[in-house]
Amino acid sequence: MTEKQTTVLGFITLIAVLGAVWFLFGERSGNQDFSHGNPLYPDLAEKLGDVASLKITGALNTTHIQQDGSVWRIQEKDGYPADINQIRILLKGLSDSRILYAKTDNPALYDRLGLGDDALHIHVADSAGDTLVDLDIGDRTYENNSFSSYVRPTDGARSYQVSALPEVLATPVQWLDQTLLHLDRSRISSVTLTYGDSQPFTLSRSSPDSAFSLEDKTGNGQNGSTALMDMVATAYTDLRFEDVRRLAIDGKNEVGSRKGHSILQTFDGLTLTFSFMDSLDETGDAWLSINALYEEPDEESLPQMLTNVPQDVEQEAKLLTSRFDGWAFRLDRAAVSSLLKQRSAIQEEIGPLD
Repeated sequence: MTEKQTTVLGFITLIAVLGAVWFLFGERSGNQDFSHGNPLYPDLAEKLGDVASLKITGALNTTHIQQDGSVWRIQEKDGYPADINQIRILLKGLSDSRILYAKTDNPALYDRLGLGDDALHIHVADSAGDTLVDLDIGDRTYENNSFSSYVRPTDGARSYQVSALPEVLATPVQWLDQTLLHLDRSRISSVTLTYGDSQPFTLSRSSPDSAFSLEDKTGNGQNGSTALMDMVATAYTDLRFEDVRRLAIDGKNEVGSRKGHSILQTFDGLTLTFSFMDSLDETGDAWLSINALYEEPDEESLPQMLTNVPQDVEQEAKLLTSRFDGWAFRLDRAAVSSLLKQRSAIQEEIGPLD
């Protein structure tokens, strides 16, 4: 083979290699480098402070989350606040995500990676409405002790396997901070329960280290103490909800008849009133509205062993009111059963009165 033929063959080989590389890596978005190890969105970290809205679209659900001052609100939940930690995790994952492997640019093969019509889609925009992220997310895979995801930026045909993305769901309720109330057990002095239209009864104690007992009809003496009483009172210390909705303008929850209500009082002056309404379905769930009030306690009557009290209980009541006011929270059947007991169930454990 002559030197000229060798040179020609070399050029042909080079062209073939370049063509193969182009076929492998497909289209590029502007000057962005989608090579192995490079960030999926190299400029996003510098723009995280500009993010103002998220739209997460799945096969069955769409969630719109909009920044409102320091609060992120979920449009599909009447503007109830979103879980800021989940938003931070998602945005950090997008900014930290790096290319592991280039995948197909053939739309006919997208389904194999979960990037077909049922792919989850994320759109992130700034306050001016300019797009920062527009991305399809497909299947997740686990290898080498870490998760990775198949994705496709929508401004190109090429799909990729990338690192660092958290699992993302499009269901609005998944973006709620479902913590309803966290209250230290030592603060609770009494819980008064009214099941349906029955007469109210009270579980109370005199100090944080004493057991809860059932008050008698006069409200003076107390009858026995059972594990069930303690479980009922403790159930109010850590509450989570399943869903949320606006209360009607008149303050009533238009879902069903009242299942009952309860009043929790703390040694340090906080009073929480819980109103339970039937969910009108077969689940046994209930919708709950909560009211918070503060009344300054008598300092001399405060138990000496009282600990874990907020520095400003009055301010705590105001914050709880701002969070609860105008909202109804759905509790599952198990939670309702723990919070709202009939007197007969507790009396059965105590046994006959003397």
